[in-house]
Amino acid sequence: GHEIDVLLDAVAMGENRFVAYVRDICDRKAREREVAELKDRFEMAIEGANLGVWDWDLRSDAVEFDDQWARMLGFEPGELDDDLDAWKSRVHPEDLDRVLANVQAHLDGDREYIDTEHRLRTADGDWTWIRDIGHVTDWDGEEPVRAVGIHQDIDERKRAEQDRKVARDQLRQVIDLVPDLIFVKDRAGKYLLANEAVAEAYDRPIEEIIGKTDHELL
Repeated sequence: GHEIDVLLDAVAMGENRFVAYVRDICDRKAREREVAELKDRFEMAIEGANLGVWDWDLRSDAVEFDDQWARMLGFEPGELDDDLDAWKSRVHPEDLDRVLANVQAHLDGDREYIDTEHRLRTADGDWTWIRDIGHVTDWDGEEPVRAVGIHQDIDERKRAEQDRKVARDQLRQVIDLVPDLIFVKDRAGKYLLANEAVAEAYDRPIEEIIGKTDHELL
């Protein structure tokens, strides 16, 4: 049941004579199988969670994007250039400075991770929200030389948040037009929502009312 390496070496000991070296490699083979199994599990977990993986060489600015990363933006594997400028060109102009500042803060040691939400341009020209999480994995002294991270599709969540914000803004506009006092309180009596009529009654901005009770306001 053992796995072995057999090395044959011709020697000058007569015609058709060989020396065989036999090595037990069971432990090495077991480790190789374990690494392969872990790699397969990792790849299945990444695919199941709908995550893309990127690997950034900070010295050359070459970035390796896995197939899942490309497909999430509507590209076939190999269609995207593997460099930082190609990624920058796809980040929404309104998000780029904020994202780069987040990355630089991590490289400078001011943030533990790269963690940013931004829009990327897809293959059909639309914009999709993604979350990037990564960190430096290799250093040359104090110089970062490699960073690895994941790319998560959060477009559905971000659009739902935007829809809720629009709904809240519309609700605010409606209740502010009503002359009667309209408010919502929690069980402790603290204001969670109040309209302009409440603000006028207390003669103070709504921001100073939210989170307080009538007793605190009076």
